[in-house]
Amino acid sequence: MKTIIKILICLLSFNSVAQIAPLEDHTWYLEKLIIGGQTIQNPALNSEVNEITAIFENGWFVTTVCNYFDAELEYSTNPNSFYVTYASSTLGSCSNSSNQQFENSYTQDVFIFSEPPLENHVYTYSFSQDGTDVILTIENEIGNQAIYRNQQLAVGDKEIVVFSLYPNPTTNSFQVTMQSGEKVTSVRIFSLKGKEVLYFKEAQHSYDISKLSSGLYFVHIKNKTGKSIQKIVKQ
Repeated sequence: MKTIIKILICLLSFNSVAQIAPLEDHTWYLEKLIIGGQTIQNPALNSEVNEITAIFENGWFVTTVCNYFDAELEYSTNPNSFYVTYASSTLGSCSNSSNQQFENSYTQDVFIFSEPPLENHVYTYSFSQDGTDVILTIENEIGNQAIYRNQQLAVGDKEIVVFSLYPNPTTNSFQVTMQSGEKVTSVRIFSLKGKEVLYFKEAQHSYDISKLSSGLYFVHIKNKTGKSIQKIVKQ
């Protein structure tokens, strides 16, 4: 009997990990919002917003439209859900009013960032498949949704910003290679909690992060085409 109980506990533990892990397996690209039953398309690839990404890592959620929004989460698997124990946003505002409106809908109508106490809000999530793409749907308690893909959709005629960081992990510095060959115009580095810790105003041969503590950071790259974000590990 004890052996059966142990097996059941192991299976339940494995199931919990298997259900939570996919959130942290991908960088998620926001496709659209559904607010009050109405669909609001992501204003991606316009002059200011090139993509809107969401990254789940070590119990943290980080996203950006014009400003950075980050939240600390606690997961549950019955049903697949999480609730926010802490949230913050970087100061500033979108220079484009339509982007600001979208950001407000994203962080307030979906994640209810403007309405404490945050820990009272529960968000369920589910996965579906569209060809080779994984679709992530996050829904709040009043039915508003944010829909993501694990791959970026090309919208309009603008080129998608694709870059690589190396070495990654790194101990002192990293270099950036743009797939398009265009020049980097700025590099911002944010901590896991969404705090900007380094800002390089122009392209450099290598970017020195030796003063940073060991850990995970988000590298936000911008060029004339748009912007993108990737993770980097400082050892």
